[in-house]
Amino acid sequence: MRFVTYAGDDGDRVGVLDGDHVYALAPGTRLIDLLDDQERLLDTGDRALRDPHAVHAAGSVRLRAPIPSPPTIRDFMTFERHVEGVAKLRSRDAQVPDQWYTVPLPTSPTPTRSTDRTTTRSFRPAAPCSTSNSKSP
Repeated sequence: MRFVTYAGDDGDRVGVLDGDHVYALAPGTRLIDLLDDQERLLDTGDRALRDPHAVHAAGSVRLRAPIPSPPTIRDFMTFERHVEGVAKLRSRDAQVPDQWYTVPLPTSPTPTRSTDRTTTRSFRPAAPCSTSNSKSP
């Protein structure tokens, strides 16, 4: 079952995408409110397919992000070891790029307004980060 959020005449709406149609859930339903209970999520989706509040051709709706206003965003590229691990997927001898140490870093993982202040990383570790647990002699 594929849930979507789309722009409706009265704001964001949630529906179930089935084939070429979107079957609307009740107005005011937010996908994020259904995610904590899989049984309720699937029951709500089944109900929308059986008795939708509206049916739209999939090509006629403007899809939005599934969770338009997430309560939090986690960016694991802010962790040096994660960046190093991703780099090593491309090449065993890859290092954390120098640019990583100077790019703006959000001060909060919670999305707010565009007036968020940012800080800049201005540090360089004394020794390169290592993902190995072995100790050198």
